[in-house]
Amino acid sequence: MKNTRTLIINLRKLVLLLIVCACLSGCLISLFFSVKLDSLYNYLVIKSANTDFFEASLPALVQKQDSSAKIDFTEILCFVLNENIKKPVNILNGHIMFITTVKEKMKEYYGYADESNNYYIPQIIEKYFGNGTKKEEKYNPATEKNVKSIRNNFGEAGKYGITLDNKTSYNPDVNGYYSMPLSINKKSVLIVHTHGSEGYNPTDRNENTDENVVRVGREMKEVFESNGITVYHSEKMHDIPKFNNSYKNSLSTVNEMMKKHPDIGIVLDVHRDAMISSSGEVYKVVCDSNGEKIAQIMFVVGTNEGGLSHEKWKNNLNFAVKCQKRVNELVPNLARPINLRTERFNQHTTPCSVIIEVGTNGNTLYEAVTSAKITAQAISDIIKKH
Repeated sequence: MKNTRTLIINLRKLVLLLIVCACLSGCLISLFFSVKLDSLYNYLVIKSANTDFFEASLPALVQKQDSSAKIDFTEILCFVLNENIKKPVNILNGHIMFITTVKEKMKEYYGYADESNNYYIPQIIEKYFGNGTKKEEKYNPATEKNVKSIRNNFGEAGKYGITLDNKTSYNPDVNGYYSMPLSINKKSVLIVHTHGSEGYNPTDRNENTDENVVRVGREMKEVFESNGITVYHSEKMHDIPKFNNSYKNSLSTVNEMMKKHPDIGIVLDVHRDAMISSSGEVYKVVCDSNGEKIAQIMFVVGTNEGGLSHEKWKNNLNFAVKCQKRVNELVPNLARPINLRTERFNQHTTPCSVIIEVGTNGNTLYEAVTSAKITAQAISDIIKKH
């Protein structure tokens, strides 16, 4: 009974509210379409001791010369909307300029947020069963793939594997970069991992730094130090907890480390590539080294073609060309063609910044660590030479 009475009271309140709203709407309509301008003006004057305020603020209402004129509804809308709706083209142009400006600012700030260095979107290798449980699929062994970098009849540069997988509209001459001088003024190395949770076969994502790509960076650090090179290694996983903020997070780390250690002149962003076909087949990239198969590596160089400021990307390409040549001198075909991309990948921070893809999600941790050590030795040779 009490609930029924409460319902009736609430219904009455609702009806009353609707009536009030209807009355107010009627009054507003009457005000806009029926009130004479002089009456409205007089009303405003009575309510305000400062008529100059209305003359300055409501020019559409204050037309004392024509007291018989009615309110121009279009002018009222212009005042309320703060837009000249009589000239919609100007409004459109203004908003387009505003949107373009905001877009450029957003692009500069977030442009690297969605950058991904992987050829293929990493897939979560797991299956769900009818009982609601989740089980990781073991895709070991993966399908082996060998990406040729050493090509016949390609001159001296081609013999040593200076090849380019160009994803941009630029047309750089790799032979020209091979003969271009390289000067490394600051020889300390910074190793970071934008996607630190990248794991190896059989775990696509792994937060254990002893088993993921951070371990690969750790092994590279030891090789650099054995060559007398100062190296700083950030083991922070910048893709945890949100993958799309990875490059934004790693850029903060790079800037912080460079501010703390001004001797840093080389930044290596160590990743693991991902190769998964549309059917779910996982590939591993391998080459032969002294009778055993190890993971191929790949240098990734960003450019300014994506719209972000990065005028000195050619310096990074020069560095990558030298490194690729040296890697393939130590182990033929260990380095895949250099991947030239439209994205910047935070490589504007130093003139010797590159991404290094060590294997894919199909390779084992052992295969990746073995090739990473050779790569670190090759880069050490380049640093000491220049």
